[in-house]
Amino acid sequence: MDKKKIAIVTNSMKGGGAERFISYLLNGLKDKYEIHLILSEKEIEYDIPSEQIIFQFQKNRTRKKEAASVLDFPRLLGEIPLNAIRLKRYCKENGIDTVVSFLERPNFVACFAKLIGIKSKVLISERTHTPSYHARKTGGKLSSLMVKWLYPFADGIITNSIGSRIGLEKSIGVKNQYFLVNNAIDIELIQNKSTETVESKAFNKFVFVYLAGFRDGKNHSVLMEAFAKLSNKETHLLLIGKGDKLQDALEKAKTLGISERVFFESETKNPFKYLVNSDCFVMTSDFEGFPNVLIEAMACNLPIISTDCHSGPRELLANRKSYEKMLSDQIEIAEFGILVPIGNAELISKGMSKMLNDKKLRESYRSKSQSMLREFRLEKVLKDFCEIIEK
Repeated sequence: MDKKKIAIVTNSMKGGGAERFISYLLNGLKDKYEIHLILSEKEIEYDIPSEQIIFQFQKNRTRKKEAASVLDFPRLLGEIPLNAIRLKRYCKENGIDTVVSFLERPNFVACFAKLIGIKSKVLISERTHTPSYHARKTGGKLSSLMVKWLYPFADGIITNSIGSRIGLEKSIGVKNQYFLVNNAIDIELIQNKSTETVESKAFNKFVFVYLAGFRDGKNHSVLMEAFAKLSNKETHLLLIGKGDKLQDALEKAKTLGISERVFFESETKNPFKYLVNSDCFVMTSDFEGFPNVLIEAMACNLPIISTDCHSGPRELLANRKSYEKMLSDQIEIAEFGILVPIGNAELISKGMSKMLNDKKLRESYRSKSQSMLREFRLEKVLKDFCEIIEK
């Protein structure tokens, strides 16, 4: 019996939670489906099968920085119909049954292909809280209009959190058939990698750790401000990641006078050996889709502090209750971690002090997190994804 043919469409396989999830799909479903990976830029960091079929929309294209002004949008908008035509042609020539796109620009391409008559089923996957993302993006209003226009053409929308769906459905007004598929983590792989030896002077004190790219939205600045406010100076802060804002973070640490207590690590292929040796994970994002890193921190047995941002943290740490609630003037000792308001250094510092001084609370979170991890095991998430494909 011939395998069903699936095309996965995304920008590249470089960095990010969506790309990591695609890597899991490619490796976990390669025996069940014939999967074609379609990229805008052929940049690959994550593990993919050695025999993976890859098609690039435009040969030899490399990643460009995000548009700096609205003057760049005609070029970006022009690529969408052109790539949609290329996608339609490729799917026809290769007998693709289902297209699954990830991230906004590929989603636009896939939906436009549906608009112009692609015969394949089209599923798009939204990985962030779209209204929050657009609010911080150049040309965000135009992007919101395009989402509202194009997303309904898809045969279905897969979100990785209920918050992402609420953002699309209620804030932007996208009506469609929605499916929820949790982010996947390979718990065994994480635990194996976490046993690797690590040497760092950071670990001779209580360590708060944050794993995130140095870019807008991750808000390393407010975390350092909160850390500087701690009365207990026998603590260290470990920041793991790369990105354009790294130099800004280094300067911020100097300005705050905490350079000797803040450690920077660029190792992102195996951050787990650092996480498992730390004492508490702190995430200070302004917005998310559903942050893989919180699940990975749980897999490394870390108690968690997170901003109560759209979307994901409240669903996870408050056990999927009160999805649309957001803290503004207090912290919340939730069931699986501490939630703190976005961008509030004073209250983030209060949450850090609480976790630092309450060993019983830390141990409670460590033990509870293991039960939460079942929902995100790779084999369960792959099964959920296949059920949607088969529909």
